[in-house]
Amino acid sequence: MIAAGAIEGACLGALQVAGFGKSRPVRPAAWILVTALGAAAAWSIGLLPSTVTGFSVDSASAVVLIALGAITLLGFIPLLQWLVLRRSIRPAFFWIPANMAGWAVGILWTLAPSPFIDGSTPAATVLSVFVIAGLLMAVTVATVTGFAAHRVVRSSRPPIERHDIVAG
Repeated sequence: MIAAGAIEGACLGALQVAGFGKSRPVRPAAWILVTALGAAAAWSIGLLPSTVTGFSVDSASAVVLIALGAITLLGFIPLLQWLVLRRSIRPAFFWIPANMAGWAVGILWTLAPSPFIDGSTPAATVLSVFVIAGLLMAVTVATVTGFAAHRVVRSSRPPIERHDIVAG
């Protein structure tokens, strides 16, 4: 799943590079790499609760851990992307919360089918429902992050050069 997440991240990064168009403010290879790494890290965090023996959401400490994990999971991709973006665009910090918001809303689509799926649901139905949920997630995230990308590129100023800091 983590390798699949990295592939998903590479696809996302490539499509985001294409979405930037001619105004592309990033080196494509760096953007795609950090997006793939961020997605792999996010999948790793997302899979943790199912791999920890004895983990239960019934305790207050579990709820705190889940909340911290969710924030970390949502922040990995945009934080790593920001590290690349800030080299060519200033201010670029808006990219992080905008992406976290897009993913927070988009991920809800992957949870939506769960109440309607159980062990007796045919595999083809499960696959179809989750493919549709994945596409809706992608459209949601793309819409929110597309607006963020437009805002970041539109409001960009060149990054501060070292000699600008010294010169005052």
